[in-house]
Amino acid sequence: MIHSDKDDSKLLIRCPECGQRFRVQPELRDRIVECGICEHRFRITDEVIVRVRKFYPGEARKRGLERFQRIPHAPPVNLPADSPRGYQPAQQAAYHTAPPPSAFEPVPPQRIIAGFLGVLAMVLMALLLIFGSEQGGLLDGIDQTRRLILASFVALVGFTLLIYANPRSRIPAISIGCIMSVALLSLPFFFQEGTDPIDGRDTAAVDPARETDHEDTPEEIDPETARIRELRESIGLRPLEREIDRLESADAPYRAYGLFLIGLRESNRIGVRDYIIRITGADPLSHIFPRDEGNYLFVVTGVEMNLERLAALASPLGEVRRILPEVHVAEIVIDNSIFIESDSEKLIRRDEPEFYELNLHELNSIDLHRVERAVLRLADAEPRSYRADITRRLHELFEEPGVNFHGAIARALAVWDQDTVAASKAATRAAVGLHERGTTAPADLVSLALKEPSESMVPVLVSQWRDNSTLWENHCIAMGPLIEEAMLDEFESSDGSSRQSAVRILSQTGGEASLAALSEAVGETTGELELIMRQAIETIQRRDSGS
Repeated sequence: MIHSDKDDSKLLIRCPECGQRFRVQPELRDRIVECGICEHRFRITDEVIVRVRKFYPGEARKRGLERFQRIPHAPPVNLPADSPRGYQPAQQAAYHTAPPPSAFEPVPPQRIIAGFLGVLAMVLMALLLIFGSEQGGLLDGIDQTRRLILASFVALVGFTLLIYANPRSRIPAISIGCIMSVALLSLPFFFQEGTDPIDGRDTAAVDPARETDHEDTPEEIDPETARIRELRESIGLRPLEREIDRLESADAPYRAYGLFLIGLRESNRIGVRDYIIRITGADPLSHIFPRDEGNYLFVVTGVEMNLERLAALASPLGEVRRILPEVHVAEIVIDNSIFIESDSEKLIRRDEPEFYELNLHELNSIDLHRVERAVLRLADAEPRSYRADITRRLHELFEEPGVNFHGAIARALAVWDQDTVAASKAATRAAVGLHERGTTAPADLVSLALKEPSESMVPVLVSQWRDNSTLWENHCIAMGPLIEEAMLDEFESSDGSSRQSAVRILSQTGGEASLAALSEAVGETTGELELIMRQAIETIQRRDSGS
C-alpha cells in the first residue's frame, strides 16, 4: 500500500524486547536508542527495521484501485538502419480514459437507507405472513390470493430498493433480491391458517335442513331455521362457529360465545377487549371482528360461564338488546360515552358541586386506571354526597378481577363506610384472597381488616411477618390473643431479629402458654435476647395479675 502521511520518510522499527513499533528519523540508523515502553536499549539495524511491502496500481485486483489511471507500455519502434547510435525517437505518452468520479466516490447515504428499508420491508412482511396468519392475527380472514398480492408488492419494492442501493454491485444485489423475493412469495403456501374469509355472509354454514336434491322454496324453509340463517348472515358467525368447533374437537371444558357490539367506535375496541377479558377471565386470544355499519363481533373464548352471565358482565358497556342462545350470541348497544373521562378540573376540586358525582362516575368506569385515580381522590375527601353509592362501589372493587390497588380502596373505605364491621370483613376477605394468590397484602388493607380481627388473618400476618418482621410486628400485636399460638410456633423455629420480634409480640398478646414457654427458654439464652425475654415475662405477669 502507498503511505500518504507525513511520516513516510521515517523508519518504522520494532523493539526486540516488547515488540512495540516506532517511527524514527533515518539519521538514527546504526545508533543506539531506548524504547519508550520497556526502556530497553538496542541498535537500529536491519533486524529491527520493519519492512513494509508497497503496492502499486495494477498489482492487486481491487475495485478501489480503478480510480488510478494506467500508462500502457509503448510498442517497440523499428529504427532505420542509418540511425545514429543511441538515437531514440520521441514518443507520445498514451493514457487510458480516466474513470468516472462515480466509480470511486462513496455510496450516498440515501442509497444506504434505501437498501436498509428494502431488506427491512421484506423481513417484516415475512414475519407478518408467518405470525399474522394465526387466528385473531392481522391476516386472519385474508385469502391466499390477497396474501400473494401483498407479498408480491413488498417483494417488488424491496427488490427495487436493493438494486438502487448497490449501483456498483448489481449482480450480487440481484441475486440476494431474487432469493429474498422467492422466499417471501413461498410463505403464503406454507402458512395457510386463517385464509377463510371472515365475513359470514360469504361463508355462512349450510343448514342441514336445506341440503336437498332440489332448489328450496320459501314454503319449505322452517321459520325458526330461516330466522337463525338470517342471524348468521347479518352477524357473520363463521369465526364463532369455527371456535366452537375447535373447543368441541379438543374436548375442552371451556366455551365460546359471541358479543355483537352495535355502534362501537374503532378507538374503543381495545378498551372493550381488555375489560371483557379481565372481567370474565377469557382467553387472551379472544378477538374482535369488524362487521358492516360500524358493528363488531367479539368472539369470547375460554370462559366457563353461560351466555346470560357473560351478557350480565358485559352490561356496563351499554344496553343488552337481546340474548340469542340458538346462535350463542348476545347483542349489546355500546354506550361510547363511558370511554370519555370527566373534566379533570372538576374531578380534583372538592368544592365543586359535581366533584362527588363525577368521581362516582369514574368509579364505575371499565378502565381501571381511571378507577384507581378516583379512589385516591375520594380517599382524601370528606364524605358528603353519594355515600351509599360510593361505599357500595368500593366494596365491589375488592372482589373485581384485575384490581391491584387494594391499599387505596381500603383507605377510601375507612373514610366512607360507616359500618366498621362490614368494612373490616371486606378487607379481611381481600387480604386472604391476596395471600392465597401469593401476593403481599398492603399495610392499609391489613390495618382496616384488623379493626375487627379474625382468625382468618393469622396465616396472612404470620406469612408477611416472616418476610419482614420489623414492618409487620405492630400489625401482629394488633391481632391480640388470636395470634399467640402461631407466634409461639414461630418463637420456637426462628432466630436472630425474628425471634426477638416474636418475643415482643408474645409480651403484648400472650398468656399463660407464652409465659411458660418464655420462662423455660430464658435460662438457655444470653445477651440482648435474654433481656428482652425477661422483660416480656414481667409484662405478661403484670398483665395477668392486673386482670
